[in-house]
Amino acid sequence: MDVFSIKSLSINVFNKNILHDITFSAKTGDFIAIVGPNGAGKSTLLKGIMNHYSTKIKSGDIFFNKKSLKNLDTYKIARLGIHYIDQNPIELDGVKLIEIIREILKIKNKKKSFLEQIKIINNTFDDFELNNNLLEQYVNVGISGGQKKKSEMLQCSLSTPKLLLIDEIDAGLDIDALKLVKKYLDKIRKASIILMISHDLNFFKNLKPNKVILIANKSIEKIGNKNLIEKIISEGYKSYTTYEHKNICK
Repeated sequence: MDVFSIKSLSINVFNKNILHDITFSAKTGDFIAIVGPNGAGKSTLLKGIMNHYSTKIKSGDIFFNKKSLKNLDTYKIARLGIHYIDQNPIELDGVKLIEIIREILKIKNKKKSFLEQIKIINNTFDDFELNNNLLEQYVNVGISGGQKKKSEMLQCSLSTPKLLLIDEIDAGLDIDALKLVKKYLDKIRKASIILMISHDLNFFKNLKPNKVILIANKSIEKIGNKNLIEKIISEGYKSYTTYEHKNICK
């Protein structure tokens, strides 16, 4: 069983404090919905876990199976079995998708033959209803937003993550693509830890996370279960959010 924990974590983005004193833990089989108002720091949390270049941990620590991720190179974090899907997948002009997939399979399927690896690739493309012509295209270049996100999910599937960090994968997807996402997450949830951000709380109702973390005011305001999602749908975030008002009149 894998164990993930965050202890008293504070994160800055370009020297501005975004998150303060974040503490929670998760283990294999946990599906955690991360919710909160716009600008609350949800994406910053996931990027901070991956040591994204824009983030800086000011205090606290992050652990995966008792190993500190603080200040660890991003590729080393990924090698531990942690996979991150950004809400805006980047384009890698000059890098073909097949090159990334080869590297993933080289790490994850060293003992499989070339023909076995080709079968894995073809089956995974079928699972996500993508044309394998994308293999010879540059990563996320010249394709729709929905295809980009399905491509990111395909790479995730091939990497078989122990800890999956998902930032608004559902945004911009049509109903058929959403069904594919749900099918994949249902398939891996017992063997993985999933942390997922979404503003579509009805989608979370369908996914049935076992834990809900509400982030507002730079910190965790509440941790609950599916009932918390129902309450937010009904009442919004007003009761959890404080606003700083500044007098702009001179």
